[in-house]
Amino acid sequence: MTRLNSGDLRGIPGQLEVYDDALRRMTGTDLAGLACRAYAVDEKRFGEAARRTTVGVIPVTWGLGVIEGFSETVARIVAHVGFRAFVTRASDVAGMCEAAERRAQIILLSDDACFAAINQKAGRTVDNSAATGRVFATGLDLMAGGIGGKRVLVIGCGPVGRWAASTLLDLGADLTVVDLDSLKARNFSLEAGRTHRDRIRVAEDLDAALYRHDYILDASPAGGFISEKHVAGGTLIAAPGVPLGLDDGALAAAAGRLLHDPLQLGVAAMAVGSAALSYKEGLAGSQD
Repeated sequence: MTRLNSGDLRGIPGQLEVYDDALRRMTGTDLAGLACRAYAVDEKRFGEAARRTTVGVIPVTWGLGVIEGFSETVARIVAHVGFRAFVTRASDVAGMCEAAERRAQIILLSDDACFAAINQKAGRTVDNSAATGRVFATGLDLMAGGIGGKRVLVIGCGPVGRWAASTLLDLGADLTVVDLDSLKARNFSLEAGRTHRDRIRVAEDLDAALYRHDYILDASPAGGFISEKHVAGGTLIAAPGVPLGLDDGALAAAAGRLLHDPLQLGVAAMAVGSAALSYKEGLAGSQD
């Protein structure tokens, strides 16, 4: 899991409405709507349940410690998509106790190895890597007006990339995967090929693959390797990877056709995905 820094978070809380506007232009929906779409949740039903659902965000000091502003930014995103959210005053185990005492139905917390949403009533979790992969793949699908039958390149076969690739395959994409560790790409291709045999292949040459694809999902942890020469007039890019894989020239060339953020979509999808567990359990965010 990529560790963010306080600079990555700067400006997010005050720019969520602006972010929604940009999302609507690219995908036709806002942050809450895209997160709902990723988890096949009815947006109206979600809105009604979210208003009755309390989410506690717990600072964690283990490992490299608390990132300044992280918990507060997470809570702002969660509140922006409709939940009642708070940050615990205490951290770690004391924070867990505080969240329980304040009757948080969903808890969000992160350390250096894991960032998860815990639905306490359902007794289940939603991992940030899974949520991020699903929601960015869903965003690319909306940007493309439907990704079914289209050739998509997924860069990076770590947890986010694998979840994104699986979602794109479920949406009907014709998929190519590539990773610096070619064994990761081949292993994923073999695994996914059991159910999507004719729609997944492995690329050996990243540069050549970038030229051949107009639909790209970059889930790699490398920065600046996609250049202007790789971005054609119809290229659409969803990039959950941090740092951003596009260099300055590619960033300018892809203006208005790049879906990227360090935290917003993944957090929103985690919260919505966790709430969806309550729908399936018939709980619907009840405060009783």
